[in-house]
Order: sequence, then structure tokens, then C-alpha cells
Amino acid sequence: MLAHAGGEDEFPHSTPYAYARSVAAGVDMLDLDVQLTGDGVLVVHHDADVDRTTNGTGDVAAMTYAEVAALDNAYWFTADCVCRDQPDEAYVYRGIRTGDVPPPAGASPDDFAIARFRDVVERWPDLPLNIEIKGTGEPAIAAAEVLAAELTELDRLDASVVTSFDDTVVEAFAGFAPGVELTPGLGLSTAWVLDGEPLPDGMRILQLPPEFQGVEVLTPEVIARSKEAGYLIWVWPNDRSWENADGYRRLLEMGMDGLNINLPAVGVEAVRRFTAAPTALPASLEEMDALIPVVEVSRVAQRAAPILGAGAPSEGPVVATPGFVPAPDDRRFCWAVEVVNSRPYPVDEFEEVVVAGQYFTAVEPWAPADAVGPLRVLIEFTDRIAEAGSFTEFDEVDGGAVADAAATLNALVDSRCLGRP
Repeated sequence: MLAHAGGEDEFPHSTPYAYARSVAAGVDMLDLDVQLTGDGVLVVHHDADVDRTTNGTGDVAAMTYAEVAALDNAYWFTADCVCRDQPDEAYVYRGIRTGDVPPPAGASPDDFAIARFRDVVERWPDLPLNIEIKGTGEPAIAAAEVLAAELTELDRLDASVVTSFDDTVVEAFAGFAPGVELTPGLGLSTAWVLDGEPLPDGMRILQLPPEFQGVEVLTPEVIARSKEAGYLIWVWPNDRSWENADGYRRLLEMGMDGLNINLPAVGVEAVRRFTAAPTALPASLEEMDALIPVVEVSRVAQRAAPILGAGAPSEGPVVATPGFVPAPDDRRFCWAVEVVNSRPYPVDEFEEVVVAGQYFTAVEPWAPADAVGPLRVLIEFTDRIAEAGSFTEFDEVDGGAVADAAATLNALVDSRCLGRP
């Protein structure tokens, strides 16, 4: 699990603050873009200039490190975009670098600067590195030489994967630091995807987007061929439609070996849920029924309402709209709902809550992204009730949150699994 540039949709791009937050979220690897300043210092920065993210202007290659480091690298960051048309209050990290605004707890003004490569690497000595050398031609090859020297000095050659869009830069780096894990550039990657031309000896990691310039890249054929050749696929979702829990889950189901994503906390949770789920995905309602264990109850109730959906007993049992079929992405969730709704349910009120909690947990691995939050509220609430042995410790505010979660979840089930308005 990698957070692209530290998780650019959540935190300012390529800042130490972003890396600190993504590490706290649980990423396995740092993702770094590097290039040289005009005075030869290797810095972590994506764009050739500083205009898009900072309060300055100019090309990195034309500026000294001191000039670059003084800039506010969070100046144009907002929760929705790196852009210039938002109200002032949207720029939540602006001014921290320059000392005009206090930093968040545990952070410093330096965490919002354009950082030296070695400073980032030394701060997280135990994390492996995914490094892209930016640019092309001689300037990028010069950066490759400095990168090789710094990785050698920092003893991180064995903990690094290095790439560039320019295959000649990757080849040059290999000459400076033989034996480092490499990822092919655009030319070699394209030749593999489109023509099946094998990668050079020693290359085994492909870093690919789902699509590129209107061409689908991660086709079933490309994925299968890559697996057969022994290649690993690390995906970077350049289409924002993938940047959510459901998108990450779908990429994992497609067989991706690594995710280089913009929402690290969401991605880490998606991986946790995916790895906790059974490796063999149920292909039918019957297989889902066999997968979810029956919770034994002391005395079975004759209930009119289900556990999930059709929110209240007065609404009667679950009845789908005639002819309605859930969407393919929802079908396993709907099978899980149908299974738990068919299970024996207790008469005792306390036991009812405990049993419901176990079934909520059984449904969670199959839930769509917008059902996960309400399910977690219900699971945590029922877990606390089970531990306490009664309802008495829970105040009205907590009960209101649970009621809201239940209503939201029931509405999702009704619309997506039953076709009910």
C-alpha cells in the first residue's frame, strides 16, 4: 500500500506532513517524486515548476534549494482541489510554512515545505521507497546519478524501487546503481501492455494506471498475461472514479499487487477488509449461505421485520419489487443480507441485539462503500452492549446515532437489494 505523494487528495502534495499522516494511516511504502534544484540538491517535488502548489513561481531547476525550501508547499491545497478559486478559509494549511498560522499538533512549519529527499528518507528509515525520477534527458539523468549516490550513502539501495517515464533515465540509473529494483518507463510498459514484449531481465514490477490516454490498460488479458509472466502490478488510479473504498476493493479483486492511491486511510481500511474476507468469493446465494455461520439462539422469535431492510416491524417482511435485480457490484452484499434475514432470531431483547451484531459483522466484508460507515456504528454499538450486558450505559445521543445508522442502512438495503423506494 502506497500513498501517492503522501496521499494528495487528503494532504498537501509531497510534503513531510503528508508522508507523516499516510504513515500514521498504515501505508507500507513511501512514494516520492524527485528532481534537482539549480544548485544540485535532490528534492521531493512532482511538477517541473513550483507554481501549482506553492506561493511562488519558477522552475525548480532554475532555483536554489534555499529558494525552493522557503516556499509554502501547502499554499493552494484544499480538501477538494489544488486550485485558486476557493474562499480563503478553504486553504486550511496555508501560512503554516511561513509561521503565520500555527501547525497541527505534532507537526512543524518545515512539514509544509518542499523537502530534501534525504531528509524524508532519514525520517522514515524503516519504510521502503518507491521513487520516480521526474523529467527527461540529461537533467533527469543527472538527478538519477545523485539519487544513486544518496541511496548508497543512506544504505537504502535494497529498500528502493526506482522508475521514470523516460526509459533512458531508468537505464542510466541502473548503470549508477546496479541491482536496485526497477520499474519500466512509459515505452517499455506500453510495449508489454499492447504487444506483449517482455520486460528486460530483472524487471518484475509494473506500475500501471487503469487507463491511459483513453486506452484501457488493466484488461483481463493484460492482468492474466502479467501474472503468468511473474510480474507484479502496482496500480496508480489516474481516474478519480477509482479513488474510493469500493474502487480500491474492485482493484484488489482484479488481482492488483499494490495500490498507489490518493486516500491512504480509506485504502488501508479497504485492504484490511479485503484480506479479512474469504479468499474464495461466493458465486451464488447458496455459497453465501454456506459461508455465513448460523448464530444459535435460545428461543426463536416469530418476527415480522428482517434484520436489514424494511426498517420497522409494521412494514412486514422483506419483499423485493417484482423483476428487480441488484446491480452486479451489489449482488454479494444483497446475498449476505438475504442470508442473515433468513436466520433464526431470538425472542430475548438483549440476545436480539447481540445476534444482530454478529450478523452485521458477517455482512460487513460484502458491503458497498456507503454502507460501511453505518455498519461500523451498529457493530461498535452492539459490541459494547454485549460487553456491558445491558442497554443502561448508553445515552440518548448514542442511541440517536445508532438509530440514524440503522435508518441509513435500511434505506440502502431497500433501494439496492429490493428495488423499493
